[in-house]
Amino acid sequence: MKKAVFGFVCCLAALGMASPLWSADDNPPQTPEQKAWELVNSFDAQSVGDFLKQFPAGELAAQAKVALELQSRLAKIRAGKSKGDFVIPFAAFGNTWKEWQQTRPDRGVVGYFAASQGNYSTLGWFSPAPMSGGKTPGANEMSFDSNGILISPTGDGSIIAFRTQGLKLELLQGVIFQTPGDEPMYFAVVAKKGLVHLKGQGSVTLPNKKTTILK
Repeated sequence: MKKAVFGFVCCLAALGMASPLWSADDNPPQTPEQKAWELVNSFDAQSVGDFLKQFPAGELAAQAKVALELQSRLAKIRAGKSKGDFVIPFAAFGNTWKEWQQTRPDRGVVGYFAASQGNYSTLGWFSPAPMSGGKTPGANEMSFDSNGILISPTGDGSIIAFRTQGLKLELLQGVIFQTPGDEPMYFAVVAKKGLVHLKGQGSVTLPNKKTTILK
């Protein structure tokens, strides 16, 4: 396992070679609930709330509730009612984040994943289920930097998720994310603050080697 983790961290550039897992494309909507989700903007609390009123106990209700939770916590941070339990300053990502801001300044959503495959690790990206409403802006946009890494949206309010199954995922400049299982950690891009933790268990290690456990 240690060998697999080491190889994963050192070879993050291979992310660009992984197959994208955009859930909206994999399973075309068939049920009325799935069709309704295709009309949802996951960034819009009203849009998600209307969906839940229509399908309060549906198969997608749980992910819709998480979308509302994420937007609620983000709204409190923006209103100054909460500082967030943990913030990664943009400066921790070095000049690469500044380059990403030039390429993807828009608001959007992306998920990065790592998974063990025997003696090696699979690297790639996924569409976080709560933010997969069909009308969510920037949900399916993809571009890569010179290292082959999928560029995150950097616009204010963007949602970035990480799911690593116990492996260590180094995104940029020594900033390492680790989650204990399949449940993602969610962060929001908040202007003039950084990446603010919104939800999910795991840990983040900064370039100064300091590790913070998030609950």
